[in-house]
Amino acid sequence: MHHEVEVARSRFSPDELRELDALRTVTPWRREPDALVLALGWADEVDRFDRERTLPASNNSVRTEHDFIGALFYRDMAEDAIRALPERLALKVRPYLETGDQLFLKFTVPDSGASVAVLGNTDVAGRGWWWFRLPIDGPVAEVIRAWGARYWSS
Repeated sequence: MHHEVEVARSRFSPDELRELDALRTVTPWRREPDALVLALGWADEVDRFDRERTLPASNNSVRTEHDFIGALFYRDMAEDAIRALPERLALKVRPYLETGDQLFLKFTVPDSGASVAVLGNTDVAGRGWWWFRLPIDGPVAEVIRAWGARYWSS
């Protein structure tokens, strides 16, 4: 992803890059990436889930249902970071986020959010649309469906 970040950064002026850097979230344990890196990271995460849909669940490199939920939290962080930007800068960064969104929409289907809420141990009420979609197929979809069937039938 490093190359993609450098290419994307080349499309921003030095002033815009300074502004992105200044608007990073600082936490006690580490400094978060800026909105552009978060947007590109979401697209990268989604691309990886899409590519892994053809792999067997027994493949140890395949992302799990917990990674999927982690990616949804990551999408939240990207959204929050973009919303914190001045509008003119947000308009330049948002297309990078939407690249991941478009791919996500292609391999997911609408869902109530119930399985994700329980698996992620989080309330999905009021969360973004991405919390209400599940993969159509692949290892993550199989695990979530199997887990959901066991959970909801008991």
